[in-house]
Amino acid sequence: MLLASSQAVEFWTRDQLGAALDCNPEWMTTDGADRLIQQLHELATDDDDGVRDEAQGILSSLRPREEWARDSDDGPL
Repeated sequence: MLLASSQAVEFWTRDQLGAALDCNPEWMTTDGADRLIQQLHELATDDDDGVRDEAQGILSSLRPREEWARDSDDGPL
């Protein structure tokens, strides 16, 4: 998925590929999110520039768990 995303020319194609990752309910659990982050860290060292760059980009956009915990302690937004 990261390789396809890195080579997508059309915006809508990148959007659809991103939705496949973002909307996966497995990533909504703590264990699933931890697995995703572990996989992204592994892919961030991939030999393919596109895969590596996409994984690093996703990792850089993730908020640390400490921020999520702090936000939930503040109550509803």
